[in-house]
Amino acid sequence: MQESFSRMKIKFLKFSFLFFLYPFILFSNGNDNELFSIITIGPYQNELYSAFGHSGVRYQNFEQGLDIFYNYGIFDFNQPNFYTNYVKGKLTYMVGKNQYSFSKRYYSNQKRYIKEQFLNLSSEEKFFLLDYLENNVKKENRFYPYNYIFNNCSTKIRDVLELTIGEKLKFNDPPANLSYRSLIDRYLDNYKWADIGIDICLGTKIDDKSSNYDAMFLPEYLFSSLENATVGDKKLVFETRINNLDQDQIISRGIISPKIVFYIFLIISLYFSFRQIKYNNKFIYFDSLLFFLSGMVGILILFLWFFTDHISTNNLNILWAFPLNILAPFFIIKRTDSRFLNNYMILSSFMTFLILFIWIFYPEFFNNSLMIFVLAIFLRSVTNAIHYKRQYNRI
Repeated sequence: MQESFSRMKIKFLKFSFLFFLYPFILFSNGNDNELFSIITIGPYQNELYSAFGHSGVRYQNFEQGLDIFYNYGIFDFNQPNFYTNYVKGKLTYMVGKNQYSFSKRYYSNQKRYIKEQFLNLSSEEKFFLLDYLENNVKKENRFYPYNYIFNNCSTKIRDVLELTIGEKLKFNDPPANLSYRSLIDRYLDNYKWADIGIDICLGTKIDDKSSNYDAMFLPEYLFSSLENATVGDKKLVFETRINNLDQDQIISRGIISPKIVFYIFLIISLYFSFRQIKYNNKFIYFDSLLFFLSGMVGILILFLWFFTDHISTNNLNILWAFPLNILAPFFIIKRTDSRFLNNYMILSSFMTFLILFIWIFYPEFFNNSLMIFVLAIFLRSVTNAIHYKRQYNRI
């Protein structure tokens, strides 16, 4: 009995010793006191700029008691010409660092999940990465030209890891095989109006198929790619931890969805078109509003296309949002020559029909709700073309 008790005591002491040492064994990655991990923060659905999630780099040094979060997603509303640069697509972001505990508390209070991937790096790679990050946060180096697809908080981390590890780093995920537009749309269920705005303003470039590498502009895709990444014959990530995954955010949604608004325009267009064809009524103020709105959108598209650095070139929405439509109310209300208005409405009918035709075969290029509004413009254009044709035939 005495011998049995002694053995149990020895086992208990061994277990206690190993239990005490486990965190140091786990995090030392050899006998190293430094640890790097990639932090992926879930989307926050009450702010558009946070709807896609966020990424950062965590550095821990157990010997020095350091726990730092490097953040490539900082912008300053007070920087000179912030709003002008925002409109022009010349956004400047910066990298900063703060205590990880502060960042974790901030994101946890927003009920966002936090995923942490611990990196399997050599001592030389850790030295290079820390030196690179510290050099980046210097005042003269901290700013970089932000692009929401090609140069953001997520792609910066991918690029930094490639610099650190070199050609040995391999991303092994299968191709995403989705367009940039499709990838973006996945995160905008609670931002229907913003989704339409993005679909209107951005050009055909975001309809290109995204490779797995390029899809890492989204933090969640960076996370999945790192999970499967390898360095030589070893995995890049040796452990993954997830916090707050099941917390539900309180989401504030808009009262009126764009689809309801566009259906109202379409129903009114159907009713007015019926009365115009049957009773020869004119609805000049409704038509003026419809064409004025489309013209305003067209001017915005032209501005983004030619005068900004946004991804807005070759925008097919110009077919329905024809900039000259902004002048249509003047011609309609002033009752300009019927032949001119007939020709203009034929042109509008042709352009809106063309984009509806393209939409039927390539629906992924356009916003489906927006096509309801385009259909209303097409209907009013055809009806007005018939109406003005009748008018000048009577002359």
